[in-house]
This record gives sequence, C-alpha cells and structure tokens, in this order.
Amino acid sequence: MKIIYAICLLLTLGLSSAALGQIPAMPEIPTALPDAVREPLIVKRKPWAEEKLKLLEEGKALNAACQNLERGSERHKNCLARQASFDGRVVALRGAFATLETEIDAAIDAEIARLEARDKELTAGLEKDAEAIRNLGFARRAEDFAEWEKLGSDAKAQFEKEVVDAATDQVAGKISDHLMASFQNFDAAKADRWITLLNKMEPKPAALIQKIRTVGSAADKARVIEDAKEILTGIERLQAAGSAASREEMLLLSMDLFCDLVPPAANDSCNAFKTVGKLTFASLYNNAARRVALNEVERLTTMTEQQLRALSKLNELTVKHVKERNEVRAKLKELE
Repeated sequence: MKIIYAICLLLTLGLSSAALGQIPAMPEIPTALPDAVREPLIVKRKPWAEEKLKLLEEGKALNAACQNLERGSERHKNCLARQASFDGRVVALRGAFATLETEIDAAIDAEIARLEARDKELTAGLEKDAEAIRNLGFARRAEDFAEWEKLGSDAKAQFEKEVVDAATDQVAGKISDHLMASFQNFDAAKADRWITLLNKMEPKPAALIQKIRTVGSAADKARVIEDAKEILTGIERLQAAGSAASREEMLLLSMDLFCDLVPPAANDSCNAFKTVGKLTFASLYNNAARRVALNEVERLTTMTEQQLRALSKLNELTVKHVKERNEVRAKLKELE
C-alpha cells in the first residue's frame, strides 16, 4: 500500500523518474564462460532483455502522459491502471533477472572449479615435462618455459642467435683442433657445394672461394693445411662482418659447411642439430641466468637426431601446456 500511495503522489506531483527508476539492471554473462555455457544463458536472457526495452519505452510514455494530473480524474485512473500493469511487469522482470543471476553465479562457480582443476593438471604436466627435459641433460624448470613464452619475438630471436653462434664456434673449435682429420675427406664435390653456397653472397668472397677450390682438389691435404686454416678463418670473418639481419643466416650457413668437416658418426649429430636444433632452443632458456650455457649448447650439438627430436617434442608439449595454463589463469582472473 505504501508503494501505491507513493506512485499516486508522484503522478500528482509529476516526478518523471518514478517509472524508469523501478526497472532492474540486466545481469551480465561473463565472456570468460565457455560458449556451451554462455549460449543457453543468452537464450534465456533474450526475451527478458526485449521485455526490459519495452518497459523502458512504456516508462517514458508513462512519465510523459501522467504528470500533473488531478487526483480521481479519468486520466488519473487510466494512469494508475497503466502504472499497476507496468509495476507487475517490472516485478516479473526482476524475478526473472534474479533467477538468471542465480544460474549465472552457479555457472561461474562451476567454471572456476573446472579451471582450477585444469590449472593443477597443467602445472603437474609442466613439472613432468621439465623432469623429462632434465633427464636429457638440461636443467630447466617449468618456470623457465613460462618466462620463455613471455619473451617478445626480438628477445627470442636474439637468444636463438646466441645459441647458434655458440654452437658454430664449438664445432669450428673442434675442427681447428683436428684440422688434418677434418679436411681429410674434403673433396672436390664438397668444395663445389661450398662454392655454390658462397657464390650466392654479395659481395662474393672470391679469395675464400679460391682456397676452397684448392683444398678440395688437393690429393695431399697436408700440403694445403695452411689454406685449410685460412678457410676456417675466412668463414668466421664472414660471420663477424655480417649485418644483424644476415648474421643468423650466415651462422646457419657456417654450421651447414662445418658439418661436412666433422668426422663420420659425429657429423650425424652436427647435421641433426642443423635441421632439428632450432626447435629445441626453449629448453636452453634459463630465466635466472638469461644467458646461453655453453655446456648445454655442447650437449645439444652432440645429441643424436632421435634425442633431438624427442627434445623437440617435449619443447612443443611444454610450450603448449604453458600457453594453455596462461589462458586458464587469465579466465580465472576474469571470473573471480
């Protein structure tokens, strides 16, 4: 009765906010909920959302038509009837929205529980991934992979370049230590392959190409050992002289060339690193040190292709788990 009296008074005095002020706010359905959960809630909300729009229009019409009325007049009675109908519809809308809010809250609670359980599963999975990677000789934690994923593309590229640089230097150092054995099987066919690759460079390293041709065609490698030394030095100079953009390309070319000089058996690891190694670089990232560990690079360059591919798959799986956990935690933050 108090509510009806207030309405009559408002109609008599013409306070225009009376009708519109009664309409409840529409409940929000979080976008972080899965589509399969959101869509049924959106379907339930739609007719009531349409009803709210109609009530807003009706409220505006009431406010426009029912101001400064004489109490007891026909217009006053008509407005009271319209107001009563309006109030009933508002009560129904409020009840529908309250029911929907309860359903939304239950859906949010269920999704939070599901996401928290998935977060635990992924964290356990990351620990398992990290242990498998440690068993291959790389002392990584799950947190290292999480930080790796936060790095920008430039920072990742810089780290990868440092790994290739260190790997190339290590292989070159081993060749230098065993120069005669390294060049023993360097024949004209290998020389032609090197020359073909180096001819693509601008400017062409003509003096280096000539020494490669000389060493490749020499029957007695001992007689051209100084040329062999200069070939290694020449390639290292090309690496150092390259621009920042071309340096990684030159490092990969150097690794390709040097693998030809590594003795059989060990050259399988060299070639495996050349083809598969880049897919494993995340396993070398140490967030605390933020630098390349040379002993780990050496381990990488001496692994078999099978080991490298296993490490690559572990890298891929770990990065996938990190990305999913990031997504799970972002959704949890939205819902909590």
